[in-house]
Amino acid sequence: MLRASVRNGSTRIEAPGNCATLPRNVQGIAYQFGSLDEFAGALDSSGDEQDLALPCNDGVRDGEWLLVTVAIGEDTTSVAGRVRDRGSELRLTFEERDWHRLQRFARGESSPSIPPPSLGQQPESVCAPEGSTALVIDADTKVLGLVTALLDACGVRTEAAHGAEEALDRLRSEHFDLIVVESSLDGMSGLELCRRVRADPVLSSTPLLVVSSHASTRDMQEALAAGADDFVPKPFRALELRARAVGLIRRAIVFGGPAPARLE
Repeated sequence: MLRASVRNGSTRIEAPGNCATLPRNVQGIAYQFGSLDEFAGALDSSGDEQDLALPCNDGVRDGEWLLVTVAIGEDTTSVAGRVRDRGSELRLTFEERDWHRLQRFARGESSPSIPPPSLGQQPESVCAPEGSTALVIDADTKVLGLVTALLDACGVRTEAAHGAEEALDRLRSEHFDLIVVESSLDGMSGLELCRRVRADPVLSSTPLLVVSSHASTRDMQEALAAGADDFVPKPFRALELRARAVGLIRRAIVFGGPAPARLE
């Protein structure tokens, strides 16, 4: 049986033959640019690699997921990024949808985010804003328990639902800052739930993170087309899921709900 618990500020995940401890907060790193043009130039210089030079190599390792904050004057945005060893140096790499979000930010088109506690270039712990809440929907009780524990551990008060119909009832009576939903559910699917949330004038700005056992590019495109803001395939990496979830919440609280991500 999979178990998750929080002890001494860390999340401990236990399963047969596996034991891992995660830090309580998400690891974050910040970039500061003087202007949109300067940031756009940094993105253009990457070419097809879709990466940025790390502002500091201390305290980061190959394969680590980070919550990346980009600051231009008083405006900031947050996305998930992954450290990669390019041979000559460590670089911070981005999935295509996250790279496109950075490009939109460089053009002044993307939603802002609340800044981290500091904008130093050293890696630092970043938690969800105080009082943040999430509703997690999945028919698999093990996955439900794991996602709930991961989000609870970084400061997100999390509630659970086993189906989309139950989730809609909860959403109409309670406020949540984030919805995490499995795409394939019995009865109403997770993607149909996304469409209904986006069509509801009260719920439409709530961030939607789809978690799916179907991991193809087409599956991700269908989730984004249904209104999801982000997508994480199963089996998911715990640090990636937390970085994406916290990033969505931080953008939503400033903007009143992030515009859904789109592949360009």
